[in-house]
Amino acid sequence: AAKMSVAEETSHLDINLFRKEKGGDPEIVRKSQRDRFKDVSLVDKVIDLDEQWRKAEFACRNARADVNKISKEVGQKKRAGENTDDLQAKAKELNAQIVNLEAEMKSLNTARIKMINMIGNITHSSCVISDNEDNNGIVREWGTKPEGQEAQPRGCPHSSAGHGHRARCRGSRRARLLSSR
Repeated sequence: AAKMSVAEETSHLDINLFRKEKGGDPEIVRKSQRDRFKDVSLVDKVIDLDEQWRKAEFACRNARADVNKISKEVGQKKRAGENTDDLQAKAKELNAQIVNLEAEMKSLNTARIKMINMIGNITHSSCVISDNEDNNGIVREWGTKPEGQEAQPRGCPHSSAGHGHRARCRGSRRARLLSSR
């Protein structure tokens, strides 16, 4: 089986935020999606995938419990000298179901996490709600702006100095590619 990357195994939003019975409120996530002008139906898709995953997990747990009961029964019957072929066949059938359920759970979990990762973080109540970045306000500024100079671009201060194709940023231990002029 292929290993999932960290991004596929985890999500930035807690799944319990989508579960009402666990104290979550999916409406908060829906409102955040609306505030971002993003697809609100993703929240309902996550909830649906989560319900399917939980049903598969429940069925898998029950099947494992049944296999454990059968295993105990097989041990008792073997000690008593009785035939256990029918119980062993049933256990084999249940183990095959468990394998299928685990595969289903894995695919549902992967789909659920991918869907959650398509949803943005919960917006803070102080955020400006607009689909245009020009409407964003300045919350605070640090330092002083030099008069008559444009702000340096982020990253290496030497990147705009025109030192050929590569410039070395002091202390970074790596070269930075610059645009050719």
